[in-house]
Amino acid sequence: MPKLQIPLVFIDANVILAALAVPLSPARVLISLACLKQRPYQIVLADYVRREIEQNLKRQSPELNRLFLQFLQLIRPKTVRLPTPEEVIAVRGIIRHLHDEPVLASALIPPRPHVIVSDNKRDFNRRVATRVGIPIMTTPAFLDRIVSLPFGGFVP
Repeated sequence: MPKLQIPLVFIDANVILAALAVPLSPARVLISLACLKQRPYQIVLADYVRREIEQNLKRQSPELNRLFLQFLQLIRPKTVRLPTPEEVIAVRGIIRHLHDEPVLASALIPPRPHVIVSDNKRDFNRRVATRVGIPIMTTPAFLDRIVSLPFGGFVP
């Protein structure tokens, strides 16, 4: 019997920052589910996103930075390398905010995720999802999808 592929869930920095800062947030639930022994999905964390989080936390909150390092040990994310300048240029014009171009370029580095989770609805929107061919959901929408499916499966 072939092994079922666990869905890959690419998360934006805002999701992890919310999970760190707000203990009862939907983002914390998303991260907590990824810590389970039989987790329903695999978190994908881009090196670009990780560096962005570390830079923000080192300046603003050493305590949250320590919590972030603990999260990384618990969720054991699949990592994605930094995008090349060419990969970033390739997404220019797909997403509105220049700062989000490396994040989107990272999400497109193989293996491509089944879904991108970001609470930045202004920039990571339906138009971007259509252009890149990957569903984009907010954290609450993603959790609604997970809990509504039998056995916690995910179908984009």
